[in-house]
Amino acid sequence: MYQKYIKIAYRNLTQSKVYSAITIFGLALGLAVSLLSILYVMDELRYDCFNRKADRIYRINGDITYSLKESKVAVAPTPMGQTLKRDFPEIEQTTRLGKYGSHLVKSGKIAIREQRVLYADSTVFDVFTLPVIAGNRKKALAEPNSVVITQRMAQKYFGASDALNRTLTFDTDQVRRVTAVIADIPAQSHFQADFLLPLHETAEAKVNK
Repeated sequence: MYQKYIKIAYRNLTQSKVYSAITIFGLALGLAVSLLSILYVMDELRYDCFNRKADRIYRINGDITYSLKESKVAVAPTPMGQTLKRDFPEIEQTTRLGKYGSHLVKSGKIAIREQRVLYADSTVFDVFTLPVIAGNRKKALAEPNSVVITQRMAQKYFGASDALNRTLTFDTDQVRRVTAVIADIPAQSHFQADFLLPLHETAEAKVNK
């Protein structure tokens, strides 16, 4: 029975080679596009799911109107987090992240301009799931001239994950002590960082205290 069906199918394919080739190519292309679409959607749905509190984390966006032009940006005034927490008891914790360009990072003879440098509040560990491999998560970003680095950066600059209390020089004159080493941030994260610096040291944060 099956041999008969196979023979008929083979005969039809060989009799209309061009039509068969177009049909098979279209089927293969459709399957490939469907699989890629499924993989893309699955990847998108995984974003930020590594956070244990993902269903309770919200980002504040800003609607800015300037010269009759409207912009929607993921930026909020510096005092907004603490103000909202004070006025709305349902807000458990807030944290801020800021990016101020790239930084030249040095360790011994190694000097690399790093792009993935963020400034953060010490409460970043209370909001996001950033496993600490070494160091004290409560004090890591509260200490002056401190830096939190990922495990990948510890290996890159010191050749080992045991980088706690070692120093890195930022922008030729800022000597910072490694106060914590965290696990690498997953690729499916809306923010990426290899270095976390204390946000309270920035001029903007000092002005808005």
